[in-house]
Amino acid sequence: MRLPIHPKSIPGGPRSKSAPPLAEAGISFFFTSKFDTDYILAKTVNLQRAITALSAAGHSRLNTVPK
Repeated sequence: MRLPIHPKSIPGGPRSKSAPPLAEAGISFFFTSKFDTDYILAKTVNLQRAITALSAAGHSRLNTVPK
């Protein structure tokens, strides 16, 4: 799955703010970046858990693109 994150939506940087909630939830993930967007990559089976963990930490998602 890919969870696109707009870089300006998370002050302090998406990686430093998104990693702890996912790690605490026991979700393995990988970050990658493009020019204007950062992505969190995780297994599709963890989609709902990842959304729940990030939402509970105060993050909002732009959209979800399961592949």
